[in-house]
Amino acid sequence: MRHFHLGVALLAGTLLAASLGMVGCIPRHDPDKDPDAGETGRKDKGTTGKDKKTVRKGAAVEATKFGTLEGGVKWMGTMPDLDKLNQAFAASVASKQDGAHCKLGNTHQHDYRIGANGLLGNVFVWLEPAQPKAYFKVPENQLAPYKKDGEKQKVVMDQPLCRFQPRGVVMFTHYQGNPTGQQFVVRNHDTVAHNTAITGGGSANAGAGFNQTLSPGSEKVFGDDQFHPSPEEIKISCSIHPYMRAYLRAYNHPYATVSISDVLEGNAKGGKYKELPPSDPRLGTFKIENIPLGVPVRVMAWHEDLGPIRVNSGQPITFNDATNKLTIEARPRE
Repeated sequence: MRHFHLGVALLAGTLLAASLGMVGCIPRHDPDKDPDAGETGRKDKGTTGKDKKTVRKGAAVEATKFGTLEGGVKWMGTMPDLDKLNQAFAASVASKQDGAHCKLGNTHQHDYRIGANGLLGNVFVWLEPAQPKAYFKVPENQLAPYKKDGEKQKVVMDQPLCRFQPRGVVMFTHYQGNPTGQQFVVRNHDTVAHNTAITGGGSANAGAGFNQTLSPGSEKVFGDDQFHPSPEEIKISCSIHPYMRAYLRAYNHPYATVSISDVLEGNAKGGKYKELPPSDPRLGTFKIENIPLGVPVRVMAWHEDLGPIRVNSGQPITFNDATNKLTIEARPRE
């Protein structure tokens, strides 16, 4: 098992945690101009996910072995004043529509889920080929779970007590221009109405935006061709309760995840999400299974408030072990 701790080199037993350079928060940038932004779903100017098929024309990155990448997103630097943020957020929720009900699920802010372990939840983490314009060749056994009746066919987001759960989700929507079969499902398990407004990224309604009210107990299923890989995040919000928001990122490969803040109890068909308390050691950790081994990749990270987080100074990393450990460092904006 290889341990990578970004920004710190240390020796633990017989395991070497390689120093991979500084990691931190960087300004937002144009992915079409920044080679470190990766190649996922880069699209032509003036097009939307509705009419743009994302077909990789570069070199195929093909691995013969696959493993696991796991670790956490470590908060570095001055901690935000969570008590002050929580109080201000709860007061704002109480003053809005359905305030008495909605404050039950919003006793604290959701932008910074930092655990007692010092790890930050709701950070998107994914891989990109190190070679510009290249794409990952995904084996058939990794594609199968996303097809009809597969265990990963549905990505579910719920709306209990006036908040989206989970706060961030990833989707493997297309491979070589063809839909994988994965669907996005938004449910309303609340007792009040919410609406789902989707903007940005690879949404099929990227120009005008999708906006639909969900009555209590209802759900909306987005077809497998309504989201396309894009370097831009997709924002999900509720205009009835404007503090409600979440994010989705779509990829042309399955090597992506979000550091844990909520966990699904049960399965995607009928389960419900539970928010982890700060004391839970899983908060802020992440795992990506079946990553390609023996090929250079870039590890990418993004947080809704911090923006892109530079990992290993944007330089490639080659993972070789069955289980690879990685600590990503997130810093406050300067």
